[in-house]
Amino acid sequence: MTTWNGMAVITASELASTSALSLEGLYGRPGFKIRRAHQTAVAIFAEATAGLNITTSQYGVLHTLGVIKELDQVTLARLVGLDRSTTSLVLGHLEERGLVQRVQNTVDRRRRILDITSTGRELLELSKKPVALAVSRLMESLGTAERDRLLDILEGVVNAATPSVEPAMARLLRDLYRRPGFLIRRVHQVTSALFIEACKPNDVTPTQFGMMFVLNQRPHLDQVTLAGLAYFDRSTNSMVAEMLVNRGWIERKIDVLDRRRRLLSLTPLGEHSLGEIMRGAQKARDSFFASIDPNDRDFLLSSLDAITASRPAS
Repeated sequence: MTTWNGMAVITASELASTSALSLEGLYGRPGFKIRRAHQTAVAIFAEATAGLNITTSQYGVLHTLGVIKELDQVTLARLVGLDRSTTSLVLGHLEERGLVQRVQNTVDRRRRILDITSTGRELLELSKKPVALAVSRLMESLGTAERDRLLDILEGVVNAATPSVEPAMARLLRDLYRRPGFLIRRVHQVTSALFIEACKPNDVTPTQFGMMFVLNQRPHLDQVTLAGLAYFDRSTNSMVAEMLVNRGWIERKIDVLDRRRRLLSLTPLGEHSLGEIMRGAQKARDSFFASIDPNDRDFLLSSLDAITASRPAS
């Protein structure tokens, strides 16, 4: 600890050594661990497929269209677990690159179906080895039996929380549905939905809650430090901070040590709201664990930790 004008000021090294302890109430939550695992899966996928210009969502769409013919956009979205707007965005990018095309249904000419092009199939084939490498890297910290157990747990969560897929289609998509990155993304969607529902009176998202929790434990942070502690990328951090400022839940003040910096803190209204949100967050946590065998809960959390432990925050 150092002093400035008679005031105690925590140093960067002291902040780093105390943050994990003070933020364990956030870092220990299953939703937070799932989000970190999802970030890790996306980053490893991007590294493994570098040069192919393909995202995890685009790969899922191409894979699905590669094994199931004559799908409309609504059915495709349901099969790959994407919302309508995201599906439209992904398909738009794939169409621009000539990887997917829309054709008129021969039975119902008012209906347009999706078809993977020959170029799309070529990219899908080129992606096989890099995608397999990404899966291997993501799960390398777990033994074979542990991997299977983790995938079984994640699959159980997804099946309990989402509408079932027709058995014939599910069999065709088994390879995709069993991929750890796919399951982690779907479980991330489940935990986010449970949180949003439980915290509906406060109209708050998990990312907003995460930022508020960090600021409650570590007030007067600049945005870069806050992003690091909350594990947000810069754009997400700026967007969430702006939303919370507009709601009157956090405030920006000039740093007396460096007037070029702005420091963020919770307002009294934000502190009050966080207390209410914490109750909703606990309800969401309980709902998530309700679908998991008690004997599997600790294993799930430790496995998620193992997946992310060897990878530094982005």
